[in-house]
Amino acid sequence: MNLYTIALFAHVSGAIGVFIGVGVWLFGVLGWRQAQRVEQARLIARLITTAGNLVVGSLLLLIIAGLYMALTTWGLAVPWLDVATGSFLLLAPLGVLLIDQRVKAITIQ
Repeated sequence: MNLYTIALFAHVSGAIGVFIGVGVWLFGVLGWRQAQRVEQARLIARLITTAGNLVVGSLLLLIIAGLYMALTTWGLAVPWLDVATGSFLLLAPLGVLLIDQRVKAITIQ
C-alpha cells in the first residue's frame, strides 16, 4: 500500500464526514422549527455544535489529503482544482457566519 492510497482513503473519509456533519446541521435547523420548548432548542444546539466539530475535523482531513494528492500526482495546473479550491473558499465561512452565531446565542444560558 503506497502513500497515495492512504491519502485517497483519508480524502474520501473526510468528504463523508463533511456530508454527515452538514446533514446533521440541516436536520438540526429543521428540528429548531419544530421545537416547542427552550430545552429542546438547546438540546438541538448541542447536537449542532458536535456536528460542527465533526465538520471541522473532516475538513482538515479533506484539505490535507487533497493537497497532498494534488501536489504529488496532478500538479496545480488542473482546472478542476481551481474550481474545488474556489468553491471551498466561498462556502467555508458560511458555517461560521450563519450557523455558529445562532447556535452560540441559543446555548448561552
